Amino acid sequence: MSEIPWRAEVDPRRLGRDPPPMNDDDRALLRLAGYALAHAAWSVEDGETLCTLAMVEQAGEEQRELLRFEAPTIPISVEMAHEQLDSLPPGSRAVLIYDGYVTPEGGERTDGLIAMLQPGADMRGLALLAYRAAKRRRFGIGKAKGFELVGEPYVGDQFGGGEDADSELIAGFRDHPHGVRLLGR
Repeated sequence: MSEIPWRAEVDPRRLGRDPPPMNDDDRALLRLAGYALAHAAWSVEDGETLCTLAMVEQAGEEQRELLRFEAPTIPISVEMAHEQLDSLPPGSRAVLIYDGYVTPEGGERTDGLIAMLQPGADMRGLALLAYRAAKRRRFGIGKAKGFELVGEPYVGDQFGGGEDADSELIAGFRDHPHGVRLLGR
């Protein structure tokens, strides 16, 4: 099993690597991660638990593919995802997203979407999106209410671009059909 905690507090800003400068591949990966995070946020805004998912761009292809990994537990679904993503051809991009808990800078522990950028042995980094989960009504009738993002998605310091990396991630988030609405602007 992977070393990443499944439902634990994760702060990618503490991974402590000396990042190389960002390049075009990094920017494309960050935009894919932003798009995938927006899709995941859209999936949980009605109060459901996220089904672990991966967004993949195959080498040499323009289209994105969404893969879902249903399993009895999050760790099993993430392990299933790793097994499948390990077989991607070289040059492919992948972002694996699962539900967990995060502690935003200066905030309190809350629900969060954790995105592994290029999961596996060559993992490029993590991106996070904190949220407050929607609450379902007592008898399950009607829409769940109360979903809200806690800040914007952000990427750890694994990319040499600093705020530029966050900007690329947010641009990818806005590219999703529900991204702008979810961000509230």
